[in-house]
Amino acid sequence: MSCFDLRSNLIERRNVEVTPDLAKHYLKFNTYHAQRAIRPKHVDELAEKMSDGRFRFGEISFGLIDGQDVMMNGQHQCEAIIKSGETIPCVVEKYRCRCKLDLSDLFCQFEHLARSQSDINKARAGALSLKWPLNVVRLVITAASIEYSMSSSDNANKRKSFHPGSVGSLLTTKNPLTKERRAALLDLYLKEGEFVNRILTGATMSHGSRHLERGPIAYVMFLTWRKNQSESLTFWSRVRDGEYLTMNMPEMKLREFLMSVNSHATPYSYRIVKPHEYICRCISAWNAFRSGKKTSLAYSPTKDIPAVK
Repeated sequence: MSCFDLRSNLIERRNVEVTPDLAKHYLKFNTYHAQRAIRPKHVDELAEKMSDGRFRFGEISFGLIDGQDVMMNGQHQCEAIIKSGETIPCVVEKYRCRCKLDLSDLFCQFEHLARSQSDINKARAGALSLKWPLNVVRLVITAASIEYSMSSSDNANKRKSFHPGSVGSLLTTKNPLTKERRAALLDLYLKEGEFVNRILTGATMSHGSRHLERGPIAYVMFLTWRKNQSESLTFWSRVRDGEYLTMNMPEMKLREFLMSVNSHATPYSYRIVKPHEYICRCISAWNAFRSGKKTSLAYSPTKDIPAVK
């Protein structure tokens, strides 16, 4: 992933006595799409510290892009300054951003309230001008992370079997994926992601696509799309909708399996289905669909993941 060099792009850093009026002015630039909603409780806590002298100093930062200032950090501090009526010493910084990806990288560096994976995903998707729903963005990044981990040199000897207890266990390599590195994988999966988005957002209200909204399933969507785009669209649309299928068709077999289980134990599912099983069953159904054969979707946790045909 490309890195935004903060030091070389720092335009200014000043010590400023921020009054309530100046805080209101700064908040006019709080327009970044990935910025979190204001947390009133946090504002109250900061305002109380400001009022009784326990607040040390503030840190407020802006990115300058296309001649416009965009607040990257400090919205809660500004709101607290206004609420408390106090004048607070702050370090105010401004950074030069040449593109939206620079702005996204800059946003990720401020962690007084740690940026969640969802925050960082949203910032990256916005920088790429993606219109996908956030659940699709999350799935594509999860599936990309699975593929990254399976192809890494550390896991090369495990790639065929792939028996993780969770996606998280895949990321414990010598070079684990940080939150930012996971989100940056999105750049490399725009075409595959557009296909996943088409499948998941193409469902009608009567059908829905929740049974497909799991990272390992999206990963298999990647693989089948690369094999044959038109047949992959037909296959996954049928698994999604269940229309015009007989009980013996592999699409229906897979649909029934996916709709009967969940990745977490629930009153309706008394076992946890691991990524290995999702991947194996999805590929088995796809291979049977491509060959025009029936399948029972038989699964063994000790067998290697089958090749995608």
